[in-house]
Amino acid sequence: MDDRITRGSDGVYRWRYEMSLLKSPVIFFSVWKILFWISVGIFGFMALLDLKGILHILKAFAIFQLGMTVMVWIGCAVYALFFGGRYCVEFEMDDTGVTHRQDAQQAAKVQKALRYQYTYRASGHTEMRTGFARVTAVKVRRRWHLITLREGIETNQVYVPEEDFDLVLDHILSHCDQIKK
Repeated sequence: MDDRITRGSDGVYRWRYEMSLLKSPVIFFSVWKILFWISVGIFGFMALLDLKGILHILKAFAIFQLGMTVMVWIGCAVYALFFGGRYCVEFEMDDTGVTHRQDAQQAAKVQKALRYQYTYRASGHTEMRTGFARVTAVKVRRRWHLITLREGIETNQVYVPEEDFDLVLDHILSHCDQIKK
């Protein structure tokens, strides 16, 4: 599969994208944002239970956020080392949606490392398909070569080489009827 987008005789666009895990902040911010909102919920609930101690709770929240940021950074560094500093993904896009598939070698490496964890193996999270008809929001981060598609509570991160970014973005926007344009 080529790094540049090609359109097969079946009308499906295909491309491969390799992202440097050491240079791109996408993984760090994705994990950090999830943990941030979970901790906001937990500390918010604690604040509601003890309104008099809200200053202590805010201080604990700030310290927790600092520690969480350091731990996410360390986790991302370990993740980058595990994959040799690169995240490799393959995409297929047609008129109905886009498929995000982790590189077969990287997927096998993850499954081997987690071979005893039943839930990961059962779920097989190496591929994600997002149908354009169900996309409710599209977020564009051109600087990071990223188009994020929101479908309910799931998001699909579509990485696109700079030279093909407009082609993919235009195709997605022209097929997503539920988003506000």
